[in-house]
Amino acid sequence: RDSGLVPVVGERRGLFRVRAELDISLSPCEGADSHFFTASSVNLSPGGLLVSTYRALSRGMLLSVEFDLPASRVVAQGEVVWSREASRGSMPGYGIAFTELSRFDRTLIESYCARLAPEAYPQQVPSRRLAG
Repeated sequence: RDSGLVPVVGERRGLFRVRAELDISLSPCEGADSHFFTASSVNLSPGGLLVSTYRALSRGMLLSVEFDLPASRVVAQGEVVWSREASRGSMPGYGIAFTELSRFDRTLIESYCARLAPEAYPQQVPSRRLAG
């Protein structure tokens, strides 16, 4: 079955993250404990997201990631690349880097981020050719 996902290559937090409060559905890609659970996102970029959840996630864990943006549902795969402990007033957090994301879903995320932080995601204006 072709999932339509393509590998994300060479992104090491070079993309600006925007604050985003989204409900995220996560599911481990492997193992017996493969049922979905939910988390809340704290921020988002085309390269990944930060989620808050009390569900323990281990570094290197591969996850199926799904969430809704205004235009459509995003489906991706990601890897837990870092974590932070719970602190006074905040839940534990996990940085998830997208490892597979369709071009369509990447464009959805870029458009969403551009609306929230236009200074960080300048719109490309096509150049016009003058006839003559």
